This record gives sequence, structure tokens and C-alpha cells, in this order.
Amino acid sequence: MISGGDSRRANSATRAGGVVRRVDELGRIVIPVEIRRKLRIGEHDPLEITTNGRTIVLAKPRDACALCGSRHDLTPFRENQICASCRSALADGEVSAR
Repeated sequence: MISGGDSRRANSATRAGGVVRRVDELGRIVIPVEIRRKLRIGEHDPLEITTNGRTIVLAKPRDACALCGSRHDLTPFRENQICASCRSALADGEVSAR
């Protein structure tokens, strides 16, 4: 255990499989900023929590538009959902797909 100094180091470590974080007294963990940026997870974004055997799985819910977050008139697009408004904006060239 690390005494004093950087409390972040006491709560996380790096392993071959990724970053290890401890669960706090309220049952929370922190998702590292690098992972949040890579997966485009913003503050207050919903995350679906499920299990697969002994593995905890965090995933973005697929019941909202991947571009604007709308939950109305969704159509599957690759691994995401896109609403009618965003489909129209994409078709009209107002925004570009990544």
C-alpha cells in the first residue's frame, strides 16, 4: 500500500489487461479519460451495465441516436442507431460521418 503522496496511484495500477481501479465506498469506479475519449463517453452519458459470466460489461445503450442522442424514429446504421433528423442532415451534406 502507498502511504501519503499521490492518492491516484494508490487507487489504480496498470496490468497487462489494462488499468485496474478500486471500487470506492459508494460502489463507484472511475473510467480513465483515455478510454472515455476513445469511446466518446461524455459527462452524464448513460452506460448500460450487464454481466457476461464473471465479467462486468459497460456499454453505451443502443436505444439512442449515435449523433444527437434522440430516442425517436431510429434506424440501425452499422453498429449504431441514427434518427431521422440526423439521417436527413447526413444525406443533405450538412454533417459528415466519421
